[in-house]
Amino acid sequence: MDALRQWSLSLIVAAAAGTFVMVISPRGSMDKTVRAVVGIFVVAAICSPLAGFADSDFSFKAMSGFDFDEHDSAENLQEYAVSACCDAAEIQILATADNLGIKVNEICIDADINTDGCIIIHGIAVTIEAEYCEKQSDFSALIEDELGVPVTVYAE
Repeated sequence: MDALRQWSLSLIVAAAAGTFVMVISPRGSMDKTVRAVVGIFVVAAICSPLAGFADSDFSFKAMSGFDFDEHDSAENLQEYAVSACCDAAEIQILATADNLGIKVNEICIDADINTDGCIIIHGIAVTIEAEYCEKQSDFSALIEDELGVPVTVYAE
């Protein structure tokens, strides 16, 4: 029964993370790629019990790097959700930079989960190459409009 519960939990996490990534991902040329990757991830989560026949260590736990157990699975899920949110925001930032022809050096995202269980992104700092400083304000405004969070862009 524990294996069924773990499989259903991993399926729910995979579906939720996939949905979240698809909602935040940019529309356009990356749309098909994101859908394919999310689809493969969800199919892998669905088929993970079948893989147990060939390899007993193949599971969502092994794929995700998170160790789910009864005591700290909620904390791990929260960490995974924040990580997935930050990854999706980073993908969006890099896609926007690529569309504007800007080279990004570093992305710092300040995010956590509040007491209600909502993921809050407090702010994003992006460092771009100094040669793109004339596009700095346009890039910042575009990212803020797409993500809906404060963004500070530094040119170094």
